Amino acid sequence: MWGKFLRYIELYNDAACLNGLKNTGEMWREPYESETFEVEVEELWQTLKPLYQQLHSYVGRRLIRRYPHNGIKADGLIYSLTPAWSM
Repeated sequence: MWGKFLRYIELYNDAACLNGLKNTGEMWREPYESETFEVEVEELWQTLKPLYQQLHSYVGRRLIRRYPHNGIKADGLIYSLTPAWSM
């Protein structure tokens, strides 16, 4: 499955290059008319990041409390909360 996704991105990158763009990400962002779209998204993420971190921490603590013998580590990743593309 992961190999198919990587192939998909490779083909999408090729299509982007054929259309004069750098990569798939640039092609996906093209419909947004804002020249500062990436900056706006980064500012939004910085605003939401503390809430995300608190939520992640809360869910992790609750999972550890609920499943104490399941091998969940307090300082480790909670895979159900980690976006697939960041792994």
